[in-house]
Amino acid sequence: TPEEGRQHVRELHARRVHFVKFWVDDREATVPKLKPEVYRAIIDEAHKNGMETLAHLSRTSALADAKDLLKSGVDGFVHTVRDRDVDDEYIVLVKAHPKVWTGPNVPSPGETEEEIDRLAETLPSSTITNMRRELDARKAAGNRPNPLFELHCRNLKKIHDAGMIIGLGTDATGDGFGPHQQIAYYVRCGFTAAEAIQAATFVNARILGLTRMGAVAAGKEADFIVLDANPLENIANTHKINKVYLRGEEVDRNALRAKFLAGTGTVAQSRSKITPMHVHHVHLNSVNPKAAAEYYPKAFSASAVTTTFNGYEAIKTGNVYLLFTKVDRPPQTELNGPQTSVWHFGWNTPDSRKYNERFRAMGLTIAQMWDAADGKLVDMSSDTLPGLPTQEQILELRAKGVTPTRQGGFGYLRGPDDALIENAQAGQVERFNHIHMYHEHPLCAIEWYVMHLGATVPPNPGGAPKPAGDCKQPYAPPTWPSFAKFPGFVRDPSGAVFFDDISISIRPWPGGGLVSTRGHIVDHWALSVSDLTSTVARLKSEGIKFLEDIHPWGNMRAAMIEGPDRVAIELVEVQ
Repeated sequence: TPEEGRQHVRELHARRVHFVKFWVDDREATVPKLKPEVYRAIIDEAHKNGMETLAHLSRTSALADAKDLLKSGVDGFVHTVRDRDVDDEYIVLVKAHPKVWTGPNVPSPGETEEEIDRLAETLPSSTITNMRRELDARKAAGNRPNPLFELHCRNLKKIHDAGMIIGLGTDATGDGFGPHQQIAYYVRCGFTAAEAIQAATFVNARILGLTRMGAVAAGKEADFIVLDANPLENIANTHKINKVYLRGEEVDRNALRAKFLAGTGTVAQSRSKITPMHVHHVHLNSVNPKAAAEYYPKAFSASAVTTTFNGYEAIKTGNVYLLFTKVDRPPQTELNGPQTSVWHFGWNTPDSRKYNERFRAMGLTIAQMWDAADGKLVDMSSDTLPGLPTQEQILELRAKGVTPTRQGGFGYLRGPDDALIENAQAGQVERFNHIHMYHEHPLCAIEWYVMHLGATVPPNPGGAPKPAGDCKQPYAPPTWPSFAKFPGFVRDPSGAVFFDDISISIRPWPGGGLVSTRGHIVDHWALSVSDLTSTVARLKSEGIKFLEDIHPWGNMRAAMIEGPDRVAIELVEVQ
């Protein structure tokens, strides 16, 4: 009610809040939209208390709402009109309210190859992979203009020309790359380079009342960057950073980068003492090992061949084996028992959708995923809205008219004994490339694999070990596609470690409680070592739990350790 709105404002004022933000958005009819009489009361009460108000604009009725909000005395907008082109009436209202500002948050038209390369060191590898897939899909579609970006550009140019105060926001999570992107978008939309840079600096400080920031001048904070090239000549030169100063002190960027990439240095020092290990095999339990082995060359004929190894029915794929142990009853999987730390294993394929079509034609079972909490089952991630979105983002993307790319992506097979097998597009050749794990705290698990097994990490934060005590990161919201229709799938924090070119990819299992892999569909996976005796001695000195000490394994020797979240990892001596 209007009175409740006023009471909320008074409570905020008592807490010395200056800006009052409210949403004028029904989130695609999922929540009641704030009524005009309520936001007018909020605006009035805020102004009486010397506060400013800013309104979040919707995607479906922004123009009409923005007109009424201007008439009602709002001080600023988060987002700009984004449901249609602004009209002459709106421009007249903008000119009549010259103190009203906006932070447009221009949507990305899609990252370029150059941008993705810049981000490769500082974003999770899964995010970079998705960006590259989306870039490839846009190229395949002829690089058609992004309608939502074009609409934002037109409206941004019109209100800029009308004199509206325009700051810069990213609608992101505080990353350093977002402002560079927004500045570049402003220039694409018709700003001069100087105007775009001022929006991100001087104008933002002015909007927020930060009188000691926003410019290099006497009496202000000496926060600035030094560039190697002039951004007024090419706005992309904002990326060419030579030095960074905070409060007049130069930031040691090399030291920060080294800490970011390698943690405290303890991990790197420990890893340097470890004899290299290599992924040797994935060991599965099966009621019919011979039939199970015969399945894989059907699905992945270019890289998988049947063989035997050390007395087991086997598949050889690249330098890795799949081994099958005979069991009397179907092994437990996540379909009929508790979850273990091994989620699935899989192949990279050059055209995952064609592979999926072939799988269906062969009568192989597809493990389908839900495309949304209110959606349907699909075969491939590219049948869902792009970007691995949350349900809220799905609603936003639908409102923008975004559709699935249906290019590339990942999907899954249900193989023999209900093994879950991934088919993920990457590269130009078919190859077995990963074992995908669940760990309660992925970044802690990454540290463990590096510290004790000598795994390598890709140059990004998803795969880089963090300083001690910092690996238990909060979980991100669930996203789709997901095998669970609700609540979706928690994908982050995530990461990967590598043994040669085989990824041990890791997703979170919030809350823990994963059971031992022994006796389940994937009983364990194995690494080869050149000297088992010294490796076992080192691991015992490091306090690693042993499930099986050194013992004969066919004509070889092996031992078994337990890793994070009760994963069984065999160590096989290969000299």
